[in-house]
Amino acid sequence: MKTKSEILFEGFLTANNLPFEKIQEQTTRTPDYRISVGGSEIIFELKELAADKNFGVVKDPAYPHIKSNSRTLGDHVRRRIESSKKQIQFGAKQKIPSVLLIYNNIDPVFQSFGTEPMVRGSNAPWALQSSMAA
Repeated sequence: MKTKSEILFEGFLTANNLPFEKIQEQTTRTPDYRISVGGSEIIFELKELAADKNFGVVKDPAYPHIKSNSRTLGDHVRRRIESSKKQIQFGAKQKIPSVLLIYNNIDPVFQSFGTEPMVRGSNAPWALQSSMAA
């Protein structure tokens, strides 16, 4: 069964007409995807932040809307980077650019931070591209 990050990633690639191949799992650790871009290839390893017993704990049942978070900032990401070294080295040894893509499925507030639509007239590349298409 595919993870949410895989479904979203494949949807993004398909929507942007980027040919991709899911790399078959082997006995050694391999990355997840091989993408074709402009006559070149890029390797992608997807990791998903999906569970954390310390995130969003309700300490007082009288106030269920107030949740606390007790964790060391960045631990999730550091663990994913550490556990992905072999997959990233797989592409690097073949001289193929490799990307580690981490999807935050734990905290939807920070997942969308920086991806919300921008106001027309902004000088950011996304806003320029979308205003040119309008």
